[in-house]
Amino acid sequence: MKNVLLFAAILLSCFASAQDLNKEGIATETARIIRGMEIYHTNAYHYTDSTDIAAYRAILLNDLPEQPTKMEAYRALNKLVCAFGDGHTRLWDYELSKAYRENGGLYFPLAVDAQEGELTVRKDYRGSDVGLAGKKILSINGMSATRMIEEMSAHASRETAALDRSLLSRNFGHYLWLTYDLDATNFVLEVEGEGTVNIVGLTKEAIKANAGPEKTTLVIETKLLENNIAYLRVRHFEGVPKAFKKLFKEAFATINASGADRLILDLRDHGGGDSRVGDDLARYISDGDFRQFAYSEWKATPAFKQQFKNTYLPKAIHWAIPMIKGINPHTKAIYSTEDHANARVEHKMVKPYGASRAFQGEVVLLMDNNTFSAGTCFAAMFKDYGMGTIIGQESGNLANFHADGLMKMGIESIGGRLQISNSYLVRPSGDETAQAVQPDIALDYKTDAFSFAIDFFSGVDKGARTQVLSTFGCAQWSPEPKYRLNEQDGGNRLSSFSRCCDL
Repeated sequence: MKNVLLFAAILLSCFASAQDLNKEGIATETARIIRGMEIYHTNAYHYTDSTDIAAYRAILLNDLPEQPTKMEAYRALNKLVCAFGDGHTRLWDYELSKAYRENGGLYFPLAVDAQEGELTVRKDYRGSDVGLAGKKILSINGMSATRMIEEMSAHASRETAALDRSLLSRNFGHYLWLTYDLDATNFVLEVEGEGTVNIVGLTKEAIKANAGPEKTTLVIETKLLENNIAYLRVRHFEGVPKAFKKLFKEAFATINASGADRLILDLRDHGGGDSRVGDDLARYISDGDFRQFAYSEWKATPAFKQQFKNTYLPKAIHWAIPMIKGINPHTKAIYSTEDHANARVEHKMVKPYGASRAFQGEVVLLMDNNTFSAGTCFAAMFKDYGMGTIIGQESGNLANFHADGLMKMGIESIGGRLQISNSYLVRPSGDETAQAVQPDIALDYKTDAFSFAIDFFSGVDKGARTQVLSTFGCAQWSPEPKYRLNEQDGGNRLSSFSRCCDL
């Protein structure tokens, strides 16, 4: 009984704001969001027609009560933003989430893979002797797995169905809380082979504690394997390009000195970052000139031009922009373009490194539905220039996508913030078909791509393994930060990223 009363108090403190909100006010907010997209986005209706957005807005407003709670309002606004189909345009709910966590809110205590209409427990955070890891959940509180994946996906990015499922799988408890008003003190599960199972939610702190100590994750990890195979994993391109440049030089010097003639380049679960880092990586494996993009566009509104200066250019030279705007193609295009038009940049070719530095052997690229943003850009380039064989799943982003969410709009009614994409990136081939980068050899999410790549190189039956001869890499960022906005926290906090540690 005590738990039920606590949960009710949390709901009231987080969501009971009907006296502050009404349907008319939320209608105004939806209109602001649509107008903001039309002003700041390079092409707001690239993936979803304006008439469809207008019709969906009407449905969402019709379903709202006259005095919605903040959560009800956020759900409607977030669905509208996701309906535009842009993976880099997002509505952050940091105020609601923060209030819920700080008031001891309970979350679903299982990590769940939401794939292909099925919910499979990846990890049980309850710490019980009889856990549910590996079990299939058929329903939660009477809702089937298929129905839940569909309804929860309305709150994901909507760029690709695979990316939606990936987002749900990475943070199932959050999306469950976001989508439904469920009693977290009594989740009723129908589990295959187990029947009905009742479980109680846990706080974020308890889930983190029960998950165990965090593993040290190498940003760049290199392994020298048997049979002249090298392995290079890059988890993101986020940081100072010069730092990655040094690390790639060290990594490939070691790989080449080892005599390896086959390379597994692993970009699974790649979080994106600075595409210039991808340029330098490609210089080691490309046998000819290349470029990551055929062209890119920027929505050159006055507000964006100012934000671009604030983000990328030292304040001391802002006054000199009219005179020095030609210092690179992007600044030249942005500050020479009429306000509210799209500034277009044709990208130049990049030359690969010579034989003394470059890798001369065969390359396999591992990719999955979590290969995101700059990781997708790299995969599209790898594919278009035939740099090797791609194994795994399709990319998370579309091959051509909108990015660079520099423009932010506060949504004060819910304490949220809207991030709007300001650029459009087109793959090197210039093919603007709205599809993800496709692997040359497609694997389902249950198949281990690394083992498959070893077998692919070794010409042996599936399931063979190889010995790791040595491993080296970069374990953490330097304590000397270069500050930038952290988009994953709504762009309202500063996170430190700097050069990678020395090998």
